[in-house]
Amino acid sequence: MWRRIFILVMCVIHICCIMMVGCDRKPEEPVPTETTKASTPTPTPSPTPEPKEKYYGPDFAKKAEITVEGYEEGPEPRPKELMVDGDPYTRWAFKRFPTDVIFDFGAPFILSKAHFTWLETGRIYYYELYASYDGDDWVLIADRSNNDEGYNTTDSFDGFYGKYVKITMLDNEVQNGWAAINEVDIDGFRFVDSPYKIDIQERIIEIEEEVSKEIFIENCNLDGLYEAKVETDKEQVSDGDILKVLCGDVVLVC
Repeated sequence: MWRRIFILVMCVIHICCIMMVGCDRKPEEPVPTETTKASTPTPTPSPTPEPKEKYYGPDFAKKAEITVEGYEEGPEPRPKELMVDGDPYTRWAFKRFPTDVIFDFGAPFILSKAHFTWLETGRIYYYELYASYDGDDWVLIADRSNNDEGYNTTDSFDGFYGKYVKITMLDNEVQNGWAAINEVDIDGFRFVDSPYKIDIQERIIEIEEEVSKEIFIENCNLDGLYEAKVETDKEQVSDGDILKVLCGDVVLVC
């Protein structure tokens, strides 16, 4: 039985390598020999939680749980759902600065970009964008406290691996006290319910045996808007082969 591994060294370009290790381990309990395929998972009696809904679109924000400190209730309500409804002419609004908007994606993934649509072409909003793996330690991704762009802004996460995104609304140029976001789109990808043991933070993927390139990518169970390929001249994925995943500005090479 073959095991192990993809190793990734991450910068703006992330690098990992597939390595296969021989069977020089201590004897272990027998392992089932059948190959696991993730293309169409079969329900099985197991304590493992049901897989989350797969996000086939580029925008995970629409599937996230969003927390805000409040919203405009009348005369026309502007709740948090309006910032992810796909309509750039509707908006979430709340009369408070500073105020936080937090996205919880339910599981960590590799972030590429955040795209914002603001209220008006001529109105500039000042904000800070953070990301976090655990919801406690936040990393500043973009400092727009001196922003000079109106209506549309885009910020890069450079492949940050996280489960949460926080937008801290600081003020707007007219200083009227109203925080508002018309639309938020977040690009990224992740590995979902794969039969492989995947540790993105350490950039390691363990596989049980050689498989074809197509089956390998299928079993990685990637989720999001991406392009993926295995760079090898062989038909089977084996030690030292390269997997490349492209999502927006993020390139992950394994």
